[in-house]
Amino acid sequence: MNIVGGKLGYCDNLPPDTFSSYYHVGQLKCMKDGGTWTNPNANFDNIFNALLTLFILSTQEDWPDITFSLVDANDSVQGPIENENKVFGFIFSIAFLFIGAYFLINLFIGVIFLNYAQAQKRENVLQKFLTVPQQKWVTMQKLILNSKPDLSNVPPSRNWMKPFFKLINNTYFDVFILISIIFNIITMGLSYDDSSQGYTDILKYINWGFSAIFLVEMILKHLGLGFKRYWFSGWNQFDAFVVFASVVDIVFDILEQSVISFLRVGPQLARVLRVLRVSRLFKLVKKFENLQKIINVLIFSLPALFNVGALLCLVYFIYAILGTFLFQNVVLGDIIDDHFNFSNFSYSLITLFRSSTGEDWWYIMFDTIHPLGCSDGTKSCGTRKTFS
Repeated sequence: MNIVGGKLGYCDNLPPDTFSSYYHVGQLKCMKDGGTWTNPNANFDNIFNALLTLFILSTQEDWPDITFSLVDANDSVQGPIENENKVFGFIFSIAFLFIGAYFLINLFIGVIFLNYAQAQKRENVLQKFLTVPQQKWVTMQKLILNSKPDLSNVPPSRNWMKPFFKLINNTYFDVFILISIIFNIITMGLSYDDSSQGYTDILKYINWGFSAIFLVEMILKHLGLGFKRYWFSGWNQFDAFVVFASVVDIVFDILEQSVISFLRVGPQLARVLRVLRVSRLFKLVKKFENLQKIINVLIFSLPALFNVGALLCLVYFIYAILGTFLFQNVVLGDIIDDHFNFSNFSYSLITLFRSSTGEDWWYIMFDTIHPLGCSDGTKSCGTRKTFS
């Protein structure tokens, strides 16, 4: 406020025949040329606007624009001059980003997780009577009870299955399947729009070859593990899903010009099955233990994520109702238009979702503070008070 208060104004809405630059256009010349002397929404003219501007900076939304407006700040009458306030503008913005955005927000998140962990410990009644080693033992027992045994490494009892079991557990077999997956991924990325028919046919036949390899792999695992042991593993179930989708995709490729083309749903279903080829990427996950650990962490976190998601949906629901009740008359602004507004509940949800992603959220906020147009043809939209 002390350094740039009232010094961020600039000339806007100049007529097309005016060749005045953004810089070196004072307030008097701006009004003389038919322009409008505009004060940016993010300013430091008073304590409330300064706090609001710092909050916008802390979310890192359009912080370069605010920074350069501080860098060019000159005088309330002369208008902005390029790099006139360079030292203060950059030092102030960067310092606040590190302190107000990175450090404080991460510290806030850390405190939340710490309190959440402590609350979990307080809720567990057994921990009041058990020592730390005993608590670890109980946790380990729970993990053991919830874990599933890996039966893929247990040799089969039937003699005719043992050669197939040795083959599917051979290191070279795993390396061959891994190389096949990688090359299959590469070939899927080689397709492009407007490619020649011959090029497309080559990629199609290569895809058929890889599909045959994965089909043979599934058959060999059935012969080496047996039907029940094969389907006991979740990864094998996923492999089978990929193989079945590939087979149906090949069938659609063969029958596309004959039978399927007469069905309206045929081409659309064929595209969906081609998209399922991307699921082969996840076959790489079971080949790398570190990736499996990350997937397991995500699976263990799902119950907590569902609870957080339910709370988030409740917040969206409440604020969507409030937004519709308070700002349904705002129909025009810098961001608010026919697609993003608070005219009804569904549009409010869309606008709130956009704001939660940080995409131009502060423009939406200032559109509700300084509306360009309302449903009643005015700019006041009732008796709402503004900060300006």
